[in-house]
Amino acid sequence: MSFRPIWGTPRLTTHDWGEEQHERETHWTSLFYDLMVVAALNAIAEPFEELEEGEEGEGSMAMLTPIRLLWLDALLQFVSVINSWNTLNFFTCLLEDESFVGHLSFFFHAFGMAATTAGCVGDFSENYRVLATGVILAKLGLVVLFARPVLYIPRVRLTAAFVCIPFLVNIALMLLGLYMDSFDKFRVVLIIATLFDWVSLLFISQLKQHQRVPMHIQSYTDRIKEVTMVIFGEAIFAIILQPYKDAQPETHFYLALALTLWVIYSMTLQEFHILPSPDDHALRRSMLFGYLWYYTQFAKQIFLLGASIGIKRAHLLMFVAPTEPIDRDTRRLTVWGQSLIMVSVVLIRSYSFGFGRHPNSEDPPAIWYLKAGWWAFMAFASMLPQLIDQTIFEYVSCTPMVVMACVGVMLFFIIIVEAALSNLVASQYKTLMEKAGMSQDDVGELTYLSHKTSSSIKTYSANENDEVSSDKAKSSA
Repeated sequence: MSFRPIWGTPRLTTHDWGEEQHERETHWTSLFYDLMVVAALNAIAEPFEELEEGEEGEGSMAMLTPIRLLWLDALLQFVSVINSWNTLNFFTCLLEDESFVGHLSFFFHAFGMAATTAGCVGDFSENYRVLATGVILAKLGLVVLFARPVLYIPRVRLTAAFVCIPFLVNIALMLLGLYMDSFDKFRVVLIIATLFDWVSLLFISQLKQHQRVPMHIQSYTDRIKEVTMVIFGEAIFAIILQPYKDAQPETHFYLALALTLWVIYSMTLQEFHILPSPDDHALRRSMLFGYLWYYTQFAKQIFLLGASIGIKRAHLLMFVAPTEPIDRDTRRLTVWGQSLIMVSVVLIRSYSFGFGRHPNSEDPPAIWYLKAGWWAFMAFASMLPQLIDQTIFEYVSCTPMVVMACVGVMLFFIIIVEAALSNLVASQYKTLMEKAGMSQDDVGELTYLSHKTSSSIKTYSANENDEVSSDKAKSSA
């Protein structure tokens, strides 16, 4: 029988540079944070889905709330919630603290997250003090979490100390915002605090490699992917449990539900069906690509939220105005959300396994053209929503049902063609490896494509680069 210690010491659970990463399970406390993010997303998206009666001369079609009045505050609310969530994921990918005091620290941070979420409910101009208080409590919880490693774990001391500095600055800014006499002044302070949060991620780059602790890439990226699932999970929650009150379960109801669910499901499939291995991940390649990956992931989370709101608005309009063209804001959210998500996906894949998929001078002509075709198609897929918008939606029809059907067919086409090109390239590599006398077990997953040299297929391992860089850092130190 094992007993939970009251004080205890946090335990460093990650590997060191050049060591193999072992699989880890997600901690059970993550569920609490995921549910709070779902609640926050629901509260942030709700004002975008409120109906307003049309003015005289506009007919009987109900109008949705104009986006221009809401997007800035929604973005600030979303960033306030997701920043604390992402930083906690960074902690759990480095350390484990199963002591009672450690769990009290987790609870303190969770309480701050709950208060931040409560500040997203209702009119932001009236509840901004609740959000500011929640951010302060959440940052204090993170300071407490990282303070114990600073005291007790020499290997992670510098990393944890550098991470705590932005928390203290953010707390000071939020305290200043609490004493502002108007919401407009508080918004300026919150914008400054948000920008500082983004820039502060670069602070840790001032440490040399042997002074930093590499985080568990698989665990961290799995938690980042959870944001996608949480955003789409909230959208599914909204369209299933909150249908239009006068809708009847007839053919139109089921068709609208099927179209919306397919769009959400296919966006998720596009997100997850091609993934790099941990050794080939951008976070393992270099610090530059790691930062590019993180910032692009953060931007993609915002694009996902915008696309999710556009999808829910279009779904609602299938019932309140099924024969009318969708409003301009819903159309822009849906179209631009899809385009920017695709651009983000292409960039993120390029940071990670792009080096294996880029056309290389040593590739045989067939593989070179297939690789070039893959990247050309991904670029075309990023522009495809705009082409559909400027043709079908502009000159043929822009009713909610047509919009959702076109988006669904477009995503189906992108997934099928991309999968076909990827498998063609992988098949060519299998043929080359068979000719080189290598077994099928050496081919690896279809998602990772390595370079071909004159003698064999060479796979570049980031672990080797880490070991070399670590040796250089130690010798220079």
